[in-house]
Amino acid sequence: MGSLDDKRLVVVSGRSGSGKSTALHVLEDLGFTCIDNLPANMLASLFEQLDQDSLERNALEANSPERINSPEPTNSPEPTNSPERNSPEPTNSPEPTNSPERNSLKHSNSQASRSEELTTRIAVGIDARNLAGNLDRFPAILQQLRESGVRCDVIFLDASPRTLLRRFSETRRRHPLSSDSVDLKRAIALEGNILEPISSVADRRIDTSNMTLHQLRDLMSKQIAPNAGGMTAIMFQSFAFKRGVPADADFVFDVRCLPNPHWVPELRHFTGNDKPVIEFMESQTEVAAMFADLNGFLSRWIPAFLASNRSYLTIAIGCTGGQHRSVYLCNQLSEQFRHLGINLQVQHRELAER
Repeated sequence: MGSLDDKRLVVVSGRSGSGKSTALHVLEDLGFTCIDNLPANMLASLFEQLDQDSLERNALEANSPERINSPEPTNSPEPTNSPERNSPEPTNSPEPTNSPERNSLKHSNSQASRSEELTTRIAVGIDARNLAGNLDRFPAILQQLRESGVRCDVIFLDASPRTLLRRFSETRRRHPLSSDSVDLKRAIALEGNILEPISSVADRRIDTSNMTLHQLRDLMSKQIAPNAGGMTAIMFQSFAFKRGVPADADFVFDVRCLPNPHWVPELRHFTGNDKPVIEFMESQTEVAAMFADLNGFLSRWIPAFLASNRSYLTIAIGCTGGQHRSVYLCNQLSEQFRHLGINLQVQHRELAER
């Protein structure tokens, strides 16, 4: 049976249109029990109820017919030809293995076990539809859960106001905070203010402005969901400066000073994943020096982040177009840290759209 130490909670929040529903659907597909739009002040009572259910299941199993009526073992076998053995209706005989009662009990216990396995992995969607007072108390509620032994991860999704405006215009959905007196632009800004108590304590912020639904699903399934088991998740992300710096990056390194394969005609249509570009980069002394410096810095500080129980660490490396130099260095650096046995991912933001 699961214990309180086995409980996991992932809170998914963010502004409307940022991808919260998609994130919850991924977690549900991965075995989380998902609850959308739960009032924040019910989080603590949710886990109290789960603990009570667990105690009741333990009590039911302790008093089950299988345990109460199981025959006492004998120290010596009965003689093969004894009258008792040959009698057609022996007294106190154990229940037949394939009886409906026994099968029903096994099925019930199996369902209870599966139910508890699910309820130890909870994902909750919390957004601006909560009462304002509930959200103001969210940091204190979160701290209370962590002190009680629940492993909590808060994921906050967001996108630029321009992107959110475009998404609502394309889908023609109504923003939950818009009204006759509040237009869409103002509703988006207002929602950000309302959700500030959650965003301020988020373990991971994800900017979905330049993400497709497929990219968000991939990120949730490969990095966010596995990390719910307690392992630090590290992502190396390449990007193009001309398309903006990733908002969720913890470290940002600019490698635009390095020789650019884009200006070599025969290399232009390749990427940093391809052998011709890799050979070109390996032949450049400046690239080797940059790699050595970045590797030295990260080798010094990544273990410190791991030791501090950091949940997520995103290392972004950018060049002009996000096709060659940043891709190559992300790949090379990620290989240097795979030996740590961590949840390590590589994402090439601009290549996903090729």
